[in-house]
Amino acid sequence: MKMRERLCLPQKLGVMAILTLGVSLLLGSIFYDDPDSEWPQFLGPYRNGISYETDLAKSWTATGPKVLWRIPLGDGYSSVAISKRRVYTLFSKNDDEFVICLDANSGKEIWRMRSDSTFKDTNGNGPRSTPAIHGDVVYALGARGKLYALNVKNGKSLWRHDLKKEFNSVGPSDGGYASSPLVEGDMLLIEAGGNAFVAFNKKNGQVIWKAESDSAGFSSPVAYTINGQRQIIFFSGDGAVAVAPENGKMAFEEIWKNKSMQNIFSTSILRGNYLYGFDRGTLKCMEVNTAEEKWKQRGFGVGSLIYADGHLLVLSDKGKLVLIEATPDEYRI
Repeated sequence: MKMRERLCLPQKLGVMAILTLGVSLLLGSIFYDDPDSEWPQFLGPYRNGISYETDLAKSWTATGPKVLWRIPLGDGYSSVAISKRRVYTLFSKNDDEFVICLDANSGKEIWRMRSDSTFKDTNGNGPRSTPAIHGDVVYALGARGKLYALNVKNGKSLWRHDLKKEFNSVGPSDGGYASSPLVEGDMLLIEAGGNAFVAFNKKNGQVIWKAESDSAGFSSPVAYTINGQRQIIFFSGDGAVAVAPENGKMAFEEIWKNKSMQNIFSTSILRGNYLYGFDRGTLKCMEVNTAEEKWKQRGFGVGSLIYADGHLLVLSDKGKLVLIEATPDEYRI
């Protein structure tokens, strides 16, 4: 099938030389067992970049939120997934790529599993994908296309696939596999590089269906109910497509498209009728039904953002963290 429509759903990338956790960064998620209070996958519990924590600080001191702990890791672009007081991510060190599990309160390593050799690229070395935790399993995709289901307690492999070998696929522009796994019902969904979108049985790894795709992209699938119909939205290197989760058949309806919000690394955040995100190197707010620009602000590079308790947590591509009020009225710190 030929993909032509364009949505703003790319994978978030951010170099992780050191993993640092602070009170405001975690948004309280490490201290609760409520699913809405966890961050178990890419872009949070509902894969929309929104935390549902409340009563957070509305301003910070000049030195920012208190750092609880900090540990050196290595190279990579993975963000973190947090579930049941544990933190999961991927990174590369020297010649090896790892999936790692840490204690969320102390940063102490609980286990690590070597997933592959280090992926090296002129745009940056290491893994690109973020793990997903569901029940007692963590699902992780390495930069060379090795997909794993691991026991959350000890990191032991439950099942695995080599996407490159099994689906004759490649990463986007040979820049490494970047899609973050998505759990939907009994399925685990992934963009398996160019040539295929794939649904696996999350328990045993068997292929449920495979849908053809165009060139590979850096994006991760999302699940939405649109007009009463559940859909899985993928974004290949050529554009967006929605498929039915039960069989992978195409089911897509375009509302509008333009080039006013050209995300590069991060996914935009939708709150009410307003979209907050990075148009290349400019942070913007726009009205979603008309694409009318409400405000814009430069100075963050191609950054990333999440939403919590009426504010945007914005991280620049140089590592500067800023708390911004989520309002269409004006850019307001």
